[in-house]
This record gives sequence, structure tokens and C-alpha cells, in this order.
Amino acid sequence: MAIHYAIDETAVCSTKPCGDGELGVDKGYTEAYADSEGERHGEGLGDLLAAESDARKVKGQRRNQLRAVEQKHRAAGRIKKADNIRRNNLGNQKWDRRQKKHTAQTRDFLCHAAHRVVDRAGTIACEDLTAPMSSS
Repeated sequence: MAIHYAIDETAVCSTKPCGDGELGVDKGYTEAYADSEGERHGEGLGDLLAAESDARKVKGQRRNQLRAVEQKHRAAGRIKKADNIRRNNLGNQKWDRRQKKHTAQTRDFLCHAAHRVVDRAGTIACEDLTAPMSSS
């Protein structure tokens, strides 16, 4: 069963020059887009996302261990020790900076893939995955 949604062309119109063909694209995880001619655009997207996800998982697990130690010291009345652990090990500056960098890298990667698609086709058909899907 295939479900298609129409999107108003004037709402997403761009004046950037593009190709003159027609192309259908499918969004993916391992590559950003796969077109109707069998070409893949943005290969390596899955690796980029998985690497960051894995790094965040490991870092988060280690931070949770430190948080448990901090709470143990706080419960035992060693407030200064707990405060030092929190201040020196559980801040969010590096975490937020890494997230911002990853978001920028991902956005850049996806934009390059989208531009490769647009450079080849004037009319692009793509599924709208934002609409809710009914289970019936």
C-alpha cells in the first residue's frame, strides 16, 4: 500500500537554478536520498549519525556513574566533595558544544545531498513523512 501527500509548490518554491528532468526521491538513514534512477545521494549519513550516537551513549553512561558518586557523597554529608564533582565533571558546556557541532555537520551533509538532487532535476517527487499515518 502506498500513501502519497501533495505539497503546495508555491509554499516551498526556490529561485535557485536546477536541472530540467523529473526525479523521484526516497529519504533514508544509510544515505540521505535514493532517486528513481537508482543513484544514492549522501551516502555515509548512517555512519555519521551512528558514530555520534555511540559516542554520546558511552559519554552519557560515564556521566551517570559520576552523577551517582556525586549523589552518594551528597547523601553522606560530604557536600564540598559533591559540589566539586558536579562543578568539574557534570557541566554541559562541552556536551552542548559537541551537539551544536554535530547538528551543523549533519545539516551540511544533508544540504550537500539535497543540492546534488536538485542540480539534476527540475521536478522532484518525494514522500511527506510529517503527516500522521492511520493504522487502519
